Amino acid sequence: MTNKPSYEELENQIAELKKQNEILKLSENSVKITERKPAIEALKESEEHARQNNELLRSIMESPKGMIIFSLDPQYRYTAFTVSHKETMKYIWGVDIKVGMNMLDIIHKDGDREKAKHNFDLALRGEHLILIEEYGADNLYRTWWENRYSPIYSDTNTIVGLTVFVTDITERKQAENTLRESEVKYRTLVDEVNDGFYICDSHGVLTFANRALIHIFGFEHPDEILGRKFTTFLPSEKVNELFKQYQVALASGTGSKVFSTEIIRQDGTSRFIEIKPQVIIENGKSIGIRGLIQDITERKQVEAIKSIQYEIIRIVFSTKNLSEFYETVRGALGQIMNVENFYVAFYDEKTDQLSAVFEKDKKDQIPKWPSGKSLTSRVIKKQKPLILKKAEILNLANTGEIELIGTTAEAWLGVPLIIGGKVSGVLVVQDYDNPQAYNQTHLELLEMVSREMSICIERKQSEEALKQRESILSAIFDSTADGLLIIDNNGKVIHRNTKFNKMWRIPSKLINSTDDTELLDFVLNQLSEPNQFIEKVKELYKSSKSDYDVIYFKDGRIFERRSNPLLERKTVKGRIWSFNDITERKRVEAEMKKRMKELEIFNEASVDREIIVNELRKEINELLKKNGEKEKYDIVT
Repeated sequence: MTNKPSYEELENQIAELKKQNEILKLSENSVKITERKPAIEALKESEEHARQNNELLRSIMESPKGMIIFSLDPQYRYTAFTVSHKETMKYIWGVDIKVGMNMLDIIHKDGDREKAKHNFDLALRGEHLILIEEYGADNLYRTWWENRYSPIYSDTNTIVGLTVFVTDITERKQAENTLRESEVKYRTLVDEVNDGFYICDSHGVLTFANRALIHIFGFEHPDEILGRKFTTFLPSEKVNELFKQYQVALASGTGSKVFSTEIIRQDGTSRFIEIKPQVIIENGKSIGIRGLIQDITERKQVEAIKSIQYEIIRIVFSTKNLSEFYETVRGALGQIMNVENFYVAFYDEKTDQLSAVFEKDKKDQIPKWPSGKSLTSRVIKKQKPLILKKAEILNLANTGEIELIGTTAEAWLGVPLIIGGKVSGVLVVQDYDNPQAYNQTHLELLEMVSREMSICIERKQSEEALKQRESILSAIFDSTADGLLIIDNNGKVIHRNTKFNKMWRIPSKLINSTDDTELLDFVLNQLSEPNQFIEKVKELYKSSKSDYDVIYFKDGRIFERRSNPLLERKTVKGRIWSFNDITERKRVEAEMKKRMKELEIFNEASVDREIIVNELRKEINELLKKNGEKEKYDIVT
């Protein structure tokens, strides 16, 4: 079977015809039109197929969310990579990568570079690897990855490079580490912290107490409380109530129901406990009571601020900005503590300054101040709450540990705001009149509220950042040359750009429509083959494959259409439709085919053939230029 000539072979034949024009007849030296035309068509089909494969490969590489892909040649130089890999290399190594760059030159940490080279060499020797590895610059960000290395083979079964599929598992590793740490803490808590256990005689005198109970009461040794009546640890107003309950228990010979009360510890602070008593029976007579005691102070605190926590959650969804959010939180806290003087300050690392993003104070209004040695800065640096009375504040100032800023309060309480795992600011309340305004309970309560606030602030900041990103993304969509349409699995329009509306001549009444069915009904009337179009659309909505085809309109327009699945963590969430108007390109291609046909015809002529061929070559070159392609012929003048 005769091989079909290529473009290069045809050009060589034309050159040979020129040399032998006067001595050879056309019938003896030219290739039959019927042979060259199929070759040209075959080549064009091959080029179009390659282009489609390229587009498909790029779509496949870019579609999986959370997947990074890149390939290297045997000299470790980039031959291809996804956008996500480019962004990651910038993030962990600070380098903008390009095709042709040596990846090992970018990895400037010796251990990481040697590890990477070792893995690349194994793949280049034909091995397939799946490894869990840590990479990244120490001064930027260290990350964990699941890397899959595979060799790339040529048609001759020769290894010509390698490809790596990478999944970022940093969050998973961090979660595993956090889980392990939590398990250790939990085991330690179970081993070391138990409920208090006690025994009282019939007169309510403590005869036994375990170490847990000693700690609940604020003592160091059991001897410090044994021999004392249980009621001596109660507030005076609680004694009669507890005595009556114990008398009922002794008289009935059964344990009373579980009840709670308040106790006064050795240091004068109060705690709330839950008592589960049981009567001790000996020879049919009640001789005392034993029971378990659980410190429920934290539970009481949670109950005390439960309404506040609910209020904070409600605030997140109802407030429009952070300033309104801070004011509402302050109002909620005012139900249980003095918040007349209240501020939220954030630290700016670049300027080393603190800024009060929200402040209510009857003495001072200080919007910004140097971080330095201020009390607020002390909370950030120590990364823990701080509660001080005026005397303690003045003592720290006299020793040079802090610098006084503004009016010195009688009582000062500050807790860190941890946002994104980092202490970014401080929540502060202060009282200028009452030294006893705040105690350890208030500190713990405010710390709990600060944690809720931190989550809410981070959410608010994320919402604002998301709005900004959506605005930028919308601008990017509108600047692209293609018409874009994104549909979710429910047939709802997630996004479409201005180019799409213009290309499909969407009327104003449908511009804001989110119903894909409405849009389909409108565009079908414009198509030459609407039934074929809608069947293809329905088929793609049921699949996860990518697709390409050409759409012909009744008015002569021609669109390229590409469709790819919208993936989120490997789950199809909808489809992305991309349209490109190729009407002019197709017109130029048709004109070029016509001129090529004429050239072939004139190649058969013997009179003034050279002049005519030259003119046709000029026209073909001009058409190629219009189509954005390189000229094919050198024109002889």
